[in-house]
Amino acid sequence: MFGLSVEIGTAFGWLGIGLVLGLGLLLLFFRPYWAFLFGVFILTAAPANANLARTEELGAYFQVGDACVLVMILACLWERKRALLLPAPAVVLSAILTMGFLNGLLHMGLTYELMRSLRWGLIFPLLIFLAANLVQDDRKVRPLLLILVLAGIAAAAQHLLLLGAETNLVEENVGAVRTNQFIQAGTFFWLLAGFYVAGGSIPRPWVQTAIGALFLAGVIAMQTRSLGLAFCGGLVVYYLWFLKGPQAYRWQRFKGLLPIFGLGFLMLAVMGLTAVISGYGERFTKTVEGGQDTQSRWNDIRVELGDWLDSNQVIGRGLDYYEGSKKGRKSGVSLIGRTGVAYGHVGYVTYLSQLGLIGFLVYGFWLPLAILKRSRRLLQQPHAPPETIYLAALTGACFIFMPLCNMMSGSLLNITYVPGILGGAVWGIMAFQSAPVAEGALGPKMLNPTQV
Repeated sequence: MFGLSVEIGTAFGWLGIGLVLGLGLLLLFFRPYWAFLFGVFILTAAPANANLARTEELGAYFQVGDACVLVMILACLWERKRALLLPAPAVVLSAILTMGFLNGLLHMGLTYELMRSLRWGLIFPLLIFLAANLVQDDRKVRPLLLILVLAGIAAAAQHLLLLGAETNLVEENVGAVRTNQFIQAGTFFWLLAGFYVAGGSIPRPWVQTAIGALFLAGVIAMQTRSLGLAFCGGLVVYYLWFLKGPQAYRWQRFKGLLPIFGLGFLMLAVMGLTAVISGYGERFTKTVEGGQDTQSRWNDIRVELGDWLDSNQVIGRGLDYYEGSKKGRKSGVSLIGRTGVAYGHVGYVTYLSQLGLIGFLVYGFWLPLAILKRSRRLLQQPHAPPETIYLAALTGACFIFMPLCNMMSGSLLNITYVPGILGGAVWGIMAFQSAPVAEGALGPKMLNPTQV
């Protein structure tokens, strides 16, 4: 299935880059913010193809994903009406990544892998910067949330349709479905935050339940156990700690998950994908397997902690140090496949081994706490409109979920779209708060993503 994505991306090539740049630049002249939203949609609706859609001439150096980011940068510069806001996370993370790049450059020289890792890592702080400068009032929140939920629907639908076409593969080898990378549009963030934002009557509840079921079916089909474990842990932290204040409505949010789970399992059964449900359960039992010859979490932790202890413990070994080591270059084989170690797989250890104690403290603790603090303050504002409250809830869910997930899999050093957009939007709203809405203007309503 990954090969299918490569074929689609290669065929897209110049056509995809031309369409993105053409439509994006056209939107810039009329609605710069729409150009930004256009880039957000393409990136989050088809992340695998956006990063694989390339030409033979430009290769991996300028793809459809890069064209989207370029359009978003131009939209930010075009629409700028105030002095540029420099969010602390964007500045601090960029400095940390530059330190890791220079450290790697000093020890390994300039390699493609080193440049690639810097490029991947910078996407996150760049999106924080762009969103913070473009989403600075409540009016811009509603279309942003609409684009994100539509991108989530598109990503989950693509993923399930491809799985439906490969039923035999799913039945014979459930683990193989994890090679599909469509489902990256923050679907677990939506589920954790809950679609129900305020009390009172629920407009179109079945539409929202169906969207939630689609998202749930997509993440179950991904077979990624770290997502499920982070979601379960996030439920406790989110509902018992984060949701406080006059806009919380914790029970209304939580009870919406019950029909979503029922409909989600039914959807998988109807599509003939019941194997992914049982397969997901089996994968959970392998989470803590040990042994030096496996790509288990314990082995990753052991190896990368050893790498960190053998290096400068303050600044680490540098970005992607394992890809550019002399041993790896000499063998011509990826160290991941040769040693059985999934380098970069456990986020907090990855921060230590690549960026040292500095990166570990910044990425692992300061960053999520800084954004959670602002999200929680925004959530507790009694006069904020429903869409802004929902943005705060969604961002809070994101930055509770991500640190938990990164304890087991992945890190913010990889290409990351949705968290950067959400974190930047909250930062921008808090920095330039619009005039409060009159008392009682909200009423017993909620944000309905289908009616934004």
